[in-house]
Amino acid sequence: MRIFANLAYLSSVAPRFISLYRSRTFRRPELHDFLQQHIPETFKLPGVLQRRIKHYLFANAITSQWFTIIRGQKINDDEKLNCELMGLATPLFDALFDHLDYDLQQIEEMLSGISNDHLLVACRKLYQISLKRSKHPKLFIKYFNSTMNAQERSLQQKTNSISKNILNEITYQKGGFALLLYRTALHNAIIEEEKAVIFQLGGIMQLHNDIFDLHRDLSEGTVTLMTQCNDIPPFREHFRHEIQKIKKTILALPYEKSNLNQLNILFSIAVNSGFICLDQFENLQKKSGGIFQSEKYDRSELICDMEKPKNILRNILLTLRD
Repeated sequence: MRIFANLAYLSSVAPRFISLYRSRTFRRPELHDFLQQHIPETFKLPGVLQRRIKHYLFANAITSQWFTIIRGQKINDDEKLNCELMGLATPLFDALFDHLDYDLQQIEEMLSGISNDHLLVACRKLYQISLKRSKHPKLFIKYFNSTMNAQERSLQQKTNSISKNILNEITYQKGGFALLLYRTALHNAIIEEEKAVIFQLGGIMQLHNDIFDLHRDLSEGTVTLMTQCNDIPPFREHFRHEIQKIKKTILALPYEKSNLNQLNILFSIAVNSGFICLDQFENLQKKSGGIFQSEKYDRSELICDMEKPKNILRNILLTLRD
């Protein structure tokens, strides 16, 4: 019965998800025209940042769909642009920490200062415009500051001495506060129960990203729970446990039950790809004498291609069986 119920919910959300997936190049005229008029500096950024912008715009569109599904209202054009501006800002502000080595004080000075640098100008304009457009300015400032604090704290991930407990805290704070910040792009108020769920969803999505970013994190010397892992099965069980825990919390939210079930299906589609990637890693572990040794594998072995038809089908089957 569960498979049939999941099939019904999957069918109900599939059109919107497929539409998002097909438009992931994000040449939306409204966004392009807005940026040309207000933040032309975004078109002058280096190629590596342009690629990360596309990734974050897609990820932001998915999570924005989660928020609108549980409220039972489609996203309007004004909200859509708000969400896109925040998705665009994420990799740019990350670059301030990762490539320019800015601290929080320097970022505060940059937000109120003057510069000719394309990245700094784009960051400052994105912050000012997003704050002005937000229907929840106090929450926007609160979660922006919390996200920046979490990002600065994540600089500890450049040291090998960091403990797993601290890594877990940083993982959830980075993802959780960023997702709460994204939520302020919508017009409807955020209820207290929803805040806790969004924080947990963001943490799990950050953990999911760390699974797929294993090769990049190794090459950049970034320590994550995934780079520290030498035994895949316990890691998979921890990942599964966290997912099941948040799904139960979602179902307890005071929204329409059908909307919550649709959110859980969309969430499953997003995170089940992590299990496909972990299966790939476990096969490497089996070939390495039972110990997962990520630093010894090449890029092709650590990259999980979710564009492959077989992986797309596996993801759908996993979701139906949840």
